[in-house]
Amino acid sequence: MNPSTRISDYIRRGSSRPLKRHYARLKIISFLSGLLLTQLFAVAQPADKGPFFLSYPCLSPDGAAVVFCFEGDLWKADASGGQAVRLTAMPGYETSPRFSPDGKWIAFTGRQNGNADIYIIPTAGGEIHQLTYGSYNEQVSSWSWDSRYIYLTSDQMGQQSGFKVSVEGGTPIRVFGDYFFQYDHNLFEHPTSGEIFFNDTWESSNQLNRKHYKGPFNPDIQSYDPKAHKYKRYTDYPGKDGPDQLPYLHKKCHCECGRRQSSL
Repeated sequence: MNPSTRISDYIRRGSSRPLKRHYARLKIISFLSGLLLTQLFAVAQPADKGPFFLSYPCLSPDGAAVVFCFEGDLWKADASGGQAVRLTAMPGYETSPRFSPDGKWIAFTGRQNGNADIYIIPTAGGEIHQLTYGSYNEQVSSWSWDSRYIYLTSDQMGQQSGFKVSVEGGTPIRVFGDYFFQYDHNLFEHPTSGEIFFNDTWESSNQLNRKHYKGPFNPDIQSYDPKAHKYKRYTDYPGKDGPDQLPYLHKKCHCECGRRQSSL
């Protein structure tokens, strides 16, 4: 006989004691089951879970420190581990930190005014300097090797374009002028040749983390030398290639494009 039939019999007979005992047993079983599940989950979880959603990590030039974004602010810690120190506490989100090659500054994108602007802060922390102003959005890409300029992507022309701005501030300069590439972004400077590497498709701009895309908007690694007026395309792999994949080793650049490696 199932429990529902038994309960109906208790009610029909006018006896409430068996019914109360039945519900008491159900409550005890439910309580013990919940207690067991709680203990099982407690055993499964590590003692120190640590923080989650750390993003935008960037190593210092000497590899000794790392700066990253957590809860909308920038933090710095030793690369070997240890206590992290908060560098910013501005309204809005701070993202995309980049150490200057001389190790003195950290450039980042801040949104305390609603739109994204470019800021710098001393590596050790301290006073924050705003470098760009306006109602458009600007994103830090990289530094010049002399640590005098910051390359950035801005939509002030109505679509994304590559600019650079001095660490002293001033009006950002469009790197490739007004009549070259129409969607250039992710600018990285070669340490010796003067070439500026870049991408120029919406896929590398808005869908950088999308996996396995292969189509007409595949981003390739390209470069342009503003002084020599020379353009070069380095990759034609049917997948995603970007200048942010270029590791600079000493005075040489090497790019890994798909399964093929090119020496730059």
